[in-house]
Amino acid sequence: MRAIFTPTLTLFDQITLPFEFYISNQDRGYRQPFNQFGVNPRLWNWLTLHAGYFSSRLSDLTFGDTRLLGGGFDLTPGAFRLSVLYGRSQSAIAVDTVLGIRGTYARTMLGAKVGYGNSGGWYVDLNMLHAIDDSSSLQLPVRGSASDSVLSRYLSTPTENIVSSLDFGMSFLDGLVRLKGEAAVSAFSNDIRSPRLTDTKGLGSLFTPRTSSQLDAASTLSLTMAPVNDVTIGLSGKWIGPGFVTLGYAQMPNDVMEFAISPSFRLFGHTTQLRSSFGLRYNNLRHDHRATTRRTITSIGVTTAPAPGLGLELDYANYGMRSAARNDTLRIDNIAQSVTVSPRYSFEGLGGSNTLVLNYSLQDFQDFNVVSGALSSNRTNAGVATWILALPSTYSFATTLMVAGTVTSSVKTTIRGLTESVGRSFLENRLSTNVTLGYNSFTVASTSGQIVVRISASMNMGNRGTLSLMLTSNRFNESDPSAGPSYGEYQGGLSYSIHF
Repeated sequence: MRAIFTPTLTLFDQITLPFEFYISNQDRGYRQPFNQFGVNPRLWNWLTLHAGYFSSRLSDLTFGDTRLLGGGFDLTPGAFRLSVLYGRSQSAIAVDTVLGIRGTYARTMLGAKVGYGNSGGWYVDLNMLHAIDDSSSLQLPVRGSASDSVLSRYLSTPTENIVSSLDFGMSFLDGLVRLKGEAAVSAFSNDIRSPRLTDTKGLGSLFTPRTSSQLDAASTLSLTMAPVNDVTIGLSGKWIGPGFVTLGYAQMPNDVMEFAISPSFRLFGHTTQLRSSFGLRYNNLRHDHRATTRRTITSIGVTTAPAPGLGLELDYANYGMRSAARNDTLRIDNIAQSVTVSPRYSFEGLGGSNTLVLNYSLQDFQDFNVVSGALSSNRTNAGVATWILALPSTYSFATTLMVAGTVTSSVKTTIRGLTESVGRSFLENRLSTNVTLGYNSFTVASTSGQIVVRISASMNMGNRGTLSLMLTSNRFNESDPSAGPSYGEYQGGLSYSIHF
């Protein structure tokens, strides 16, 4: 038996203090996980402080999706802006060839922003990011013996990166026309152990040019216009050089040129909204690849409410990718399409309020490559129907039926599910209870079944906090023993929260 108690203390909606307590029949103890502790208080409505683990953003081309362990601040008095952040974005991890763990170096980042203006009107920001790995932080492999050729696949090189950008925006004609853009330059060293270049100037002590260094640029530009009422047209472009690297965005692609137009309309007295986007993306900006890969991006969405209680949402997306490689085994040629249709209807009847929601989605991927096409192409159809009935007696009922099927060249998978939930409130809605029973079947070569039962209750005690209880039973019956064992699991949770 094992029990886990995880209280969280929140002060002034700004400071969160998490604790964890573990009790089992084998060991007893407690732990205070300050390795995941973060404080981000906002003071006087113009100063935000960061300490511990925190996330922040400088701009689209410098820093935005990396979590730091360190500190910083954001100053926003009036139209002036100043942000500074510093911390560790990556810990050192030793190579383990047995577990297949790739080694990483400890990495620290320093970022800053200074700007002036209104983000909804005219503004200008200067951004800077510097990141560097500690070349002495990665030790020898912790386990496993491997040849040099195998070990080389797990080793990484320590890097250094500096990025600076100018981010700007302007507004014309009382906001009917808006222009936004950013221009950035990046210097990146693939291995800071490589020899220095002695004939370079201009970067000083911020960045050390080396034989493994590269320099490149990136830019974005967007124009939004509202020429007439209920019509908005957006134009956007992006250019990211093949050598542009920012470690402030873990997955930012480079070698990209992209254009898009995004018109939207409001029709029929604002009861219908039409959204669309049409774009083209391609690579090989410096013609150093054997072939250029082009990608078309199309999406159309419609949201309408033609009558009271009746609504419909329709979305379509098409992504096509194609390259002109002479060798047809290397040629990229595929189309991914998705369609979603979701009508809903609300009405009074059966003694209460009713809501019916239907959802159908189709995802289709067609690969026309002569080698990979037969294995990669697939299609998934899924449908979900939900009926919710809320009665004045505080009883509520929710019935959900789901069917999904996926077809590939080698296997066909079908999933069916039926779920019923019953809820009721007591004590003037201070006590909420709910019971859910669900059955799912999974059919591949044979059919397996799953039964899920969930019971939950929540008590609002006003100034004394909220007490919640949840119990779950999950039983899975595998019809084919070779695919895996059948199992049953039970889970319970008790939580208490109070704010003061």
